[in-house]
Amino acid sequence: MRRCIGLVVALGIVFSAITVPVSAGTLIFGSWQITVKVCTNGFTVTATGGTTAGVTTSVKAIQAELLLPNDNPPFIQLSKTLTFTSATNSLLIASSSNPKVQVIGTGHFYFDTPVHVGASVRVSFGVYSDNMLMTLPADPDIIDSAGNCTVPPPPVQVNDLSGVIIDAQVVGNALWGDGRAYPAPTDRVIIYCLSKGPFAGFIVVNGVNPTVGGNPIRLGQFSYNEVWSVRPKGISEPAVNNRGELSLSIDSNGRYVLEWTHGWWAPYVVKAFICNVDKSYYNRTAAQLLYPDAFGNDGRVAPYPTDKVIVYCRLDKRIIDVWGADFQSRGYPLSSFNYADVVAAIPEPLIHNVPGQGSVSLQVNYDDDFFLKWTGGPWKDDQIKAFKCRF
Repeated sequence: MRRCIGLVVALGIVFSAITVPVSAGTLIFGSWQITVKVCTNGFTVTATGGTTAGVTTSVKAIQAELLLPNDNPPFIQLSKTLTFTSATNSLLIASSSNPKVQVIGTGHFYFDTPVHVGASVRVSFGVYSDNMLMTLPADPDIIDSAGNCTVPPPPVQVNDLSGVIIDAQVVGNALWGDGRAYPAPTDRVIIYCLSKGPFAGFIVVNGVNPTVGGNPIRLGQFSYNEVWSVRPKGISEPAVNNRGELSLSIDSNGRYVLEWTHGWWAPYVVKAFICNVDKSYYNRTAAQLLYPDAFGNDGRVAPYPTDKVIVYCRLDKRIIDVWGADFQSRGYPLSSFNYADVVAAIPEPLIHNVPGQGSVSLQVNYDDDFFLKWTGGPWKDDQIKAFKCRF
């Protein structure tokens, strides 16, 4: 059974040791709450909390141990250290520097050696004030049994910024012309909000290089949907390659607020901006974007004239509609898939049986790459289609 413990900083700096039940299997320790889910290949930690004025408070994973059976005298609990890594080369789970905004951080950590289903694993945490490890009155650790699950792989890094929407009036402007969000000559961070192409829905953060003439350096990336879904809280994550910590939130006026702590330029850098993300551009080819009469401009995804299976991604309903084509190239509905159900089935496909039309299976990975197969329809062979669909 999973055990959740919350941690809080009541600065100056004081920690309360009183735990209060929130729900079955959940406890708080002050104002921070931490949950751990252990899988066979690693563990995922989510931390929610805040800080007080003038201090950056961080929660990090510092140790994982496999608890060994102790059912024989002298019944001493023995453990084995489990080494683990993260995609960001950081142990950070969440970091808060703004007392007005609580943050949510999620860390994915991967065991060097897998554990078996049901293994008892203890994960220990450190709480830091301005990067200094604090002494707590209670041990911040969580014990969980490894489930029959897999910690998802790290997100694919955005390597193409061409999906920004560039206002024609600013083309050629040294600052605005590449589509960055609300630039200023004094910026220490550069923001790109992507609406087109394979990385639609990402907000990319680059840091201004302190070396004169140096190219901007990647700090991190955020999911537009995730940032919106947690407001008024913010999303916290480590900057790439231990370049500090990032958080992104949306204030009451709809402005995005990016905070960068412990970076090159200063202990605390902040930038407010408006993010121009337009979902009407999502999942459309270059031809669909440029030409109103292009093939497939009825909203189908990745259209080809030879398609015998047709896909529509309904962003408002978060549904994937699948249609078939008959021998006269007339389309008709086959089945609909709920996006959340397809994601929940990873790595397996979802299969829908269609009366008189065989079956349709749909599979996706964590980067929204879908694989569709229609079997047993009017066509001799299975009809397959690979496509990307951002929601």
